[in-house]
Amino acid sequence: MQRMNFSSLIETFAVDFQLVLPSVEGAGKYIHGEWFPTNEEPKTVSGAIIPYDNRTIYQSGGTLTSSDRQLAYVGSIPLGSKIIDMGKEYKVESEEPYAEHYADVNLYRLKAVTNNATN
Repeated sequence: MQRMNFSSLIETFAVDFQLVLPSVEGAGKYIHGEWFPTNEEPKTVSGAIIPYDNRTIYQSGGTLTSSDRQLAYVGSIPLGSKIIDMGKEYKVESEEPYAEHYADVNLYRLKAVTNNATN
């Protein structure tokens, strides 16, 4: 089976953003009862960050908001990683692993994060 090639399309619409990967699994601390993992230093990478359309948000039954995004990325990003784009922070919540069999990109659901905790 031939895989679809989307990397050139992604490059056309890509933006630079900060990717913060979780460090050693299990490392972190609780702040006000919420677990905050220890993370590696941010690194600059690029991908296509796309807002969800109103229909998708409506059909999600409240799991998506207009603040959430999707990310088309050539490569793999672990779940729980942070994405920082234009001062807004997102958590990588789920992955559509198209690169396994169908295409050269993966699609990630980015959940907008409000940071109320002080570290």
